[in-house]
Amino acid sequence: MKPIYTYCGPVVLGALLYSSALLAAQSATFVTHDQAKTTLDTYSTSLPAGLSGLPNAAIQEKWPSWVKNRDAEVRARLDQGQEDTLTNLLRYGVTYTKQPRIEWPLLYQYGKDPAATALAEKRAEDLVRGLAAPGNNDHLATMRAFVIKKGYSPNTADGRAVLKKQTAAEPPNHGRR
Repeated sequence: MKPIYTYCGPVVLGALLYSSALLAAQSATFVTHDQAKTTLDTYSTSLPAGLSGLPNAAIQEKWPSWVKNRDAEVRARLDQGQEDTLTNLLRYGVTYTKQPRIEWPLLYQYGKDPAATALAEKRAEDLVRGLAAPGNNDHLATMRAFVIKKGYSPNTADGRAVLKKQTAAEPPNHGRR
């Protein structure tokens, strides 16, 4: 049986990377190899891909680019999750619209079926209106911050038009066709 610390290594390294990402978001500073060395040495038998099996000198050399790449990968996954959340808010949200929910089969008919297109556009218009003025709605406020971070403004006519087009567009294929 492996010692418990062999299972904790990825968790500790993940926490280290998470704290590094928080620092990067605030000051664009990543954990240095010297700062991570004790953790890397302790969990040397369970390092993640890209570092596993490398001698310490190679890890030290790769560390700055590895940390930056992992940060970018994690941020991309978080953004994809936010985009998925926005799609689900469009499909299922009830606090910002009186329109019926829209299921995947109908949403995939967007641009092909007039009824599906009209429903998706009405829901998208209501969603964008909600994003412009989320009030006390935490979900809309979170999504508002996300779309603004992505460069869309729900507070201008042009921004609302682009945002409506983006949210009503055909959803990504997540194996649901």
